[in-house]
Amino acid sequence: MAPSYKFIPMAMLLIFAMVAPNLQQSAAINAEEGAAKAGKTAHAVVAPAPSPRGAPMKLKWFLLPDFPCLPFLPKILLDLCHVLFPPPSPSPPPAPPVKECRSSLTKKLVPPCTGFLTNSSESEPSSNCCQAINSFFDDHTTTPYCLCHLVRGSVGKLLPAPIINNRTVGVLVECIGLDPSSVTGICDPKNEFPVPPMDDPSGPPRI
Repeated sequence: MAPSYKFIPMAMLLIFAMVAPNLQQSAAINAEEGAAKAGKTAHAVVAPAPSPRGAPMKLKWFLLPDFPCLPFLPKILLDLCHVLFPPPSPSPPPAPPVKECRSSLTKKLVPPCTGFLTNSSESEPSSNCCQAINSFFDDHTTTPYCLCHLVRGSVGKLLPAPIINNRTVGVLVECIGLDPSSVTGICDPKNEFPVPPMDDPSGPPRI
């Protein structure tokens, strides 16, 4: 019985998939080495181009955006190629700029941290307070720079009692682990870090 060749294309694609990354890496290395040599010999006389017959095979086609799933492949091979080499997922859109800090400070910081900030009988911030402070580093709707309103004392207008001044820095030292000089240095207005205002300048004025 004559041998069947129905699986030969699939086998060729699998072999192709195994060697493709090495070819891409070799092409990238050759390109970098060529760029380095070109930089060193830019002052030298340019040698004549080699004849097409003796020129080495170029691997530029390995750098095509669709490589190795080239569109002219048969559909069954193209589908298998997309399984082996799935296209990269699109990067998420950038987070919109934070325009104000009042909402995040009022929602995140004030409820769990008021006791430590205003009550001298509480010697350390609670775990909930520290979790709230650390959430400013993970939540893309706000920014850690909003915590500078705490260091600068302006968050006191959101609290029901006068704030204990030395605790505006102390709560960040306790919860984040920064030393006091780093905290005050980051939030120093002279350093011009991107600290959003307490209220959105384009919004209605607050009384």
